Amino acid sequence: MAGGIVGKMVRRHAHIFGDAKAETPEEVTRLWVDIKAKEKAAAGKPRETSILDGVGHYLTALNRAEKIQKKVSKIGFDWADRQGIVAKIDEELAELKEAMAEGDEAHIDEELGDLLFVVSNLARFRGRATSEELLRAANRKFETRFRYLEKRLNEEGVPLEKAGSDRLEALWREAKSAEL
Repeated sequence: MAGGIVGKMVRRHAHIFGDAKAETPEEVTRLWVDIKAKEKAAAGKPRETSILDGVGHYLTALNRAEKIQKKVSKIGFDWADRQGIVAKIDEELAELKEAMAEGDEAHIDEELGDLLFVVSNLARFRGRATSEELLRAANRKFETRFRYLEKRLNEEGVPLEKAGSDRLEALWREAKSAEL
């Protein structure tokens, strides 16, 4: 078993252990993808018709979006820098606003999806945390603030449903300023 693993490592890292030349990380990735495809062909496995074929449909939508973007980035289809992604976010947000102004619900859905996809790409590009992790943290922050709001209303003897939007917003700002 160990011999098989070593063989695979040597084959897939021909730029280190063999004669293949790869000067940049992108060239290393392309070489690795080519070698992996040749291994599959030699094993009689059908060639993927798309590099995206290996991205699991079982993943959450955010994880799948990041995996898709990671796959295409390996062949050079990626942004040069964060600013390019931020500009795309601005573009998608403008398209969402336009769809909302038109009142076309299907178009709004499409643009919301596009915006989520691009925002998840920014998370992937940064490499610090996945969009799933970031959204979980945002959920926790929202819950903490909302629970603060509920607690304050309870202390005041005001039912949540009777507080009114102005009072709820004031308590939200209070929770936010307390950095909850």
